[in-house]
Amino acid sequence: MIAKRLDNIDVLCSDVEPMREFYGDVLGLPLRLPYEPGQGWVGFRAGDVVIYLIEEGSGPHPPPRFTGAANPPGIDSFAFEVDDLDAAIVQLDARGVSWAGEIVESEWYRYRGLHDPEGNLVIFVQRNSEKLVATGLGSPSATSTRIIHVGFIVTDRDKEDAFWQQVLGFRPYWHGGPKDDGVTNWVSLQVPDGTDWLEYMLNAGPNPSLHQSGVMDHFSLGVSQMNDAVVALAHNHCEGPNCTKTQMGRDGKVQLNLFDPDQTRVEFMEFAPAQEPCCSPFTGKHPTPGDQNN
Repeated sequence: MIAKRLDNIDVLCSDVEPMREFYGDVLGLPLRLPYEPGQGWVGFRAGDVVIYLIEEGSGPHPPPRFTGAANPPGIDSFAFEVDDLDAAIVQLDARGVSWAGEIVESEWYRYRGLHDPEGNLVIFVQRNSEKLVATGLGSPSATSTRIIHVGFIVTDRDKEDAFWQQVLGFRPYWHGGPKDDGVTNWVSLQVPDGTDWLEYMLNAGPNPSLHQSGVMDHFSLGVSQMNDAVVALAHNHCEGPNCTKTQMGRDGKVQLNLFDPDQTRVEFMEFAPAQEPCCSPFTGKHPTPGDQNN
């Protein structure tokens, strides 16, 4: 086993302050560490997963998603936790991967990154024994305590499958599309031994707008009952029709979508389906509120 759960997500932003207000005040997520205005980055957590909001050129580790490219706002990289980074490196070296840099170490973690075939920066993190939840600052207004998946645009499914399934050992979970025409737009792959997953967002077209990219490059906050999230958002003074606009997803799970100030989609999703999914059956266990901490 290499990756066992999501660990953190880096989101590049044009201005950290309105993003801080959205993630902290509207979503109610607790700070990872105290925030000082002007520092250029801030971390929030949902359970054991940290979301780092980073103004380009700032932050603890802001490597570019595409080497040498100027990146628009949005998800820049995502990381998975491993039990033993050295063992994971040996396994991946044997499978012929090319690393994006050397091991980075601190008193809290060790990590190393690589790029998938389409340039997405994937980081593997080994934490020390201290849980993130023990050092984060509490929030009584959190809309969720669990991130269950991250999604990103994919143009060549075969190359991505060869990397994520054959090299990293991710497992099919579900796939489907918006219509009953056999066209697949979404492919979900779970971590080798867990319930977190990633989602290919297919058929984006050659030049998606910032909003279209934000719809596709997204992450999902898991909830047991969507009404609890709606109530929490109202308590946090979420404004606009999207704050209450729930819908049934094609995978049979109830969803609600919000967009941060830079148009990255934050998708609330119930852990378990409320009805049968379209297109394909689920082939793995569904997440629960506490299984991320196991």
